[in-house]
Amino acid sequence: MEERFLPIGIQDFEDLRRRNFLYVDKTAYVYKLATEGKPYFLSRPRRFGKSLFLSTLEAYFLGKKDLFKGLAIEKLEKDWIQYPVLSISFAGSSLDNTTRLLETMGNILEFYEKQSGIPSTPSDPSLRLKNLIISLYEKTGKQVVILIDEYDKPVLDALYTEFEERNRAELRNFYSPLKDCDKYIRFVFITGITKISQMNIFSGLNQLRDISMEKYYSAICGVSEEELDLYFSTEINELAEETGLSVEETRAILAKRYD
Repeated sequence: MEERFLPIGIQDFEDLRRRNFLYVDKTAYVYKLATEGKPYFLSRPRRFGKSLFLSTLEAYFLGKKDLFKGLAIEKLEKDWIQYPVLSISFAGSSLDNTTRLLETMGNILEFYEKQSGIPSTPSDPSLRLKNLIISLYEKTGKQVVILIDEYDKPVLDALYTEFEERNRAELRNFYSPLKDCDKYIRFVFITGITKISQMNIFSGLNQLRDISMEKYYSAICGVSEEELDLYFSTEINELAEETGLSVEETRAILAKRYD
């Protein structure tokens, strides 16, 4: 039997594909999102596959066609246009005070400024982000794709502390170019644990579409029961044999343990 590799803990789509790990194909969602809209928001719990989906979006918008061989999107996408992509993640270390938040913003912006050969400006993060978006558009002639992972983490990390409102204010300011630079932006996808209404990012963005509870996108992250059967029946059958249980009993235990 051919050896199968489970992508436990892997959140990078390119790494997963190049190392031939099993991948639950979510690329039909990628194509639909990219062709039918522009700014999206998705709320899901942590460890639910949001980062991997954002990584998949990044590979798609970077035009890495070879990574999608054999997947649903291969038959859907014909052009494979490469866009400049800004991937902004707050999912790393604790951001429970404003100094750490500003340092993180600065490091992210500095990385993309250096990567793109765009001079860094000694302005606040919002103006630097705006300059980066416009400069990338002028340099490449392509609109910019912006992917934000766990946009709300700096607020949640600082809940009930003196830094909660400060972090909230800094984020409001940081995200403001997403509206101001609309004509320079091709696509925006924002993930978070919750939708913080007081953040004002949602009222500021034009027609931000919240797909968190849309039925069509219910399986955009995680693994559905249908996908469990389609992709992991081999492992389920092996587990049933090892434990001396029936496949049905094994599935019932898995469902109970992992909800």
